[in-house]
Amino acid sequence: MSNERIIVTSISLSIVITLTIFMYSIGHHEIFGMVIVGMLWGCTNVFMKQGIHFCHNENDTFFQNVINDIKTLITSYSFVIPFLINQTGSILFTILLGNNDFSLVVPISNALTFIFTFITAYLLEENQLSLKCITGVILVLLGVTICQTAK
Repeated sequence: MSNERIIVTSISLSIVITLTIFMYSIGHHEIFGMVIVGMLWGCTNVFMKQGIHFCHNENDTFFQNVINDIKTLITSYSFVIPFLINQTGSILFTILLGNNDFSLVVPISNALTFIFTFITAYLLEENQLSLKCITGVILVLLGVTICQTAK
């Protein structure tokens, strides 16, 4: 792994950690749950994408292809394991929705999911660093901060 990837990842994670500590210090204790949801969803998205490959036979009917896809999903441990971890995040998300403000939990969890997906894909060298990606991550982090401090 290149030094550039380590530096970008470290900076991104440092910003997330700093904002999390800031949000917690001003009384938003639910932020830890949202960060965990974002991590569980974001980090597993890349692995689920890597873990599944569908093969369709041109002679098969639509129904046969659907059955084959379901078999592939169920039998592919490289998809099933990240999927189960991802669903753990969904359970935590549901708990957070029941105990906190809906207008905060949904956008913040989804924004953090985007950030952790970016970090994971970048670490696994699935995407290249670009000005658009960096700008997007910064704007998402800024939006999360504004959203949290506005309530």
